[in-house]
Formats: sequence, C-alpha cells, structure tokens
Amino acid sequence: MENDSTQGPIVLKGCFLSISLPSESLMKRRFTDEEEIIDEITKEFNLIPQRFISRFATLRSKVYEKILPLHTLKLQRTRARNVYLLPLNETPAFLEKMRGIQAEFGELQETINEYLESKEERLRRIQRYTDKKGISNVLRCPDLASRVHWSLTPVQLSHSFFEDFLAEEEQQAVAVLREELERSRSDVIAKSVGDLQERLGELIQRLAGTLIAKGKNRSRSADSVQRSLTELEGLCASANLAGILGSSFRTAILLTEAVKDQENSEQLETTARSLAVELGYRVLEEDPGQTLSRIALGLKKDLSPRVKALMEELL
Repeated sequence: MENDSTQGPIVLKGCFLSISLPSESLMKRRFTDEEEIIDEITKEFNLIPQRFISRFATLRSKVYEKILPLHTLKLQRTRARNVYLLPLNETPAFLEKMRGIQAEFGELQETINEYLESKEERLRRIQRYTDKKGISNVLRCPDLASRVHWSLTPVQLSHSFFEDFLAEEEQQAVAVLREELERSRSDVIAKSVGDLQERLGELIQRLAGTLIAKGKNRSRSADSVQRSLTELEGLCASANLAGILGSSFRTAILLTEAVKDQENSEQLETTARSLAVELGYRVLEEDPGQTLSRIALGLKKDLSPRVKALMEELL
C-alpha cells in the first residue's frame, strides 16, 4: 500500500456533528394507538392513514441510511445519540440536503393537518368525543420541522494547533492540555479510520457474494459495489485520510472490474491477493471468494496490520 500523504501528519478539518430527528414513536403514539372510544362510538383510535407514517419513516431512513453515510464518519455509537465527523469539504452538500429534509418534514406536517381538518365524519366524531373528555390537540400534527436539528462544532486537529493559535508563554502554560488534546486527536482519527475500514469490509463482503452470481446479475451487483466504493473513497479523501486507506479503495475498485470480467479468473485472483497484501493480511486461500471473505472479516474485526502501521507513521 503506497502512502498517499505528501503533507506529513494528518490534519482533520471539519465539524463534530450530532443530529436529532423526530421519533417514530411520536407519530405512532399520537395517531395509531389502538385505544377504543366507547362513548359515542366504538372504534380504534387510528387517526391517519398508514401512508403518512410510511412517509415519515422514509424521511428518517433517508438521513440515517443515505445522507449520513455519504458525508460523515461515525465516531461514537450510543443508544441516545451518535457523534459524527463531518469533513470540511462535505459540509455544504450535507447542509443543503438536511435543509431539504427539514422542509420535507414541514410539508408532511402540513399534509397531515390538512387531512385532520377534513370533513371526514369519522374524524369529526372523534373530535366531538375528545372535546367532551377535555383531550386537546388530538387532531393536530406535532411540529415536525422544528424537531429536525443538528449541532456542528468546528474542529481542526493537527500537531500545530497550539503553535498556530497561542503565544509562546501560553504554549508553556498549556503543555498538559496539549498532551491531552493530542490523545483526543489520535482517538478521533482512529475512530474515523475504523469507520471507513468497517464500511470497506462490508463492501468487500458484498463483492464476495457477487461471485456466486452469473451474467448480467453479477455485473449489476459489482457495479453497485463499485459506486459505493467510489463514494466512500471520496469521503476518505475529504477527511484527509487517503494516505491511510486511499490505495486500498483504488484496488477494491479495480477488483470490481475484475469481478465483472468473468472470462479472466486469473486477474480476479491476482487483484484479490493484491488487496489482501496491501492491507497486511496473509493469503492462504487460492479461491478469490475465500480471500475476499477473509479480508472482509479482518476489516470488520480490527484495524488491518498495514493500516495500523501507517497510522503510527502519520499520527
């Protein structure tokens, strides 16, 4: 694996990102609880059609399954909230898409309210019942757009941070802080690389699965993996981590071409072995599928030997 870096130690520029979206339980509790109304009517308390719930879920999936993976690296996984690294070059596109998501949630809210304000007799009967019981705001959608929010904390992590921003006497006063922030910097880089490598492993595993397919199905599957690899390679470059994983992405993209060329099994075997060697893995299997599965397993388990060595060099 060649070292793509020509600028010395890694410098990360961008933002720490946390993000919050309206919860699906918000919609389901308000609109789909199976609460029976047994006064004037006996009916499940199901206010809006399933298509609105489905559209709500689709918007959430678009953020978590498409926008975030395309533009960010996951640094911390928690039950409550994840923390991401948003590289500087990815910020404009990310913000544009998130503002679009916010607008779509607002439009969905308006659509639901228009439905709830309709003259449908079932809704009017529910309204009379809830008015009698003193239950308010049942026929109003909660504010969705305001529940879409994100927090950005600008960050530049480099060896020269203090030298750039602090006077000489101040540098001496914060020697301990410098050491602590250097550990934090290394931790952020390690987690960023770990996220990239894990996602690379998932794509390599998908590529191994395509070897079972034949003809056009195999080519289509390989094309899909290739597009994902190209996007991930771009994210790697935006995060200034090409010096660690850049050449592996390029080799993996070449591997997708070899997978599509079903007449040249030797090229496939050679490229698969090259990727394994680049990442520092021993190749014991001759079968390309087994080689790729071995690579994928290693990438998802821990940083590869070669990646660890490069990180020690560049950190």
